[in-house]
Amino acid sequence: MKALSASVAIARAAQMAPNSDIQPIITDVVFGRGRCLQHFPGNVSFHEVVDERAAEYNKASRSDKIDMTKSVVAELKASGRRFLKLEKIEGGDGMWIEVGDKEIYKEFLSATAQCGRKIRLERLYRHQSKDHKFPLPFCDL
Repeated sequence: MKALSASVAIARAAQMAPNSDIQPIITDVVFGRGRCLQHFPGNVSFHEVVDERAAEYNKASRSDKIDMTKSVVAELKASGRRFLKLEKIEGGDGMWIEVGDKEIYKEFLSATAQCGRKIRLERLYRHQSKDHKFPLPFCDL
């Protein structure tokens, strides 16, 4: 996943909530849908951390997964990252708000699940291409 340039990312985030007291910076992880947020620099680095830990995470027991999730989130927060989402305000633009740990854990779990599916697809593709049987159609892994 390629990150947006810092200036473009910041400008787009500011346009989404121009009157918000909190404005995302490039290290922040911003929750929401859309390419703009998917390619936000903080989100790209968040997914890189998830990718690094995915294999270990997927092999871990349930209790170890919980500990690992809390540990990764604590590391990211200690490095100065914030986790933000756009809260819509009735009749207004919206505001960026900081997200609680429970919501951050859900996002981490979702990202590791996505990564696990990607790993399984890669294994399936390697296995099928060795046998020269039913290759998978092109997919962005």
